[in-house]
Amino acid sequence: MMTNLKEAQRDPEKMKQFIKEHKKDAPGDEEKLEATLRSAVQGRKKSAQETSSQDSS
Repeated sequence: MMTNLKEAQRDPEKMKQFIKEHKKDAPGDEEKLEATLRSAVQGRKKSAQETSSQDSS
């Protein structure tokens, strides 16, 4: 049975198993990952700014 990342984060032995199971996975697209992370961070900043401006009333 394959270990999922959430389970692996809780147990070092499961993390080792997770890495072993996924070692041969195809490499990801680093540029696409970076773009996704930047987009998520920018979305959070905008959301946090909107929220904080409402608190000042």
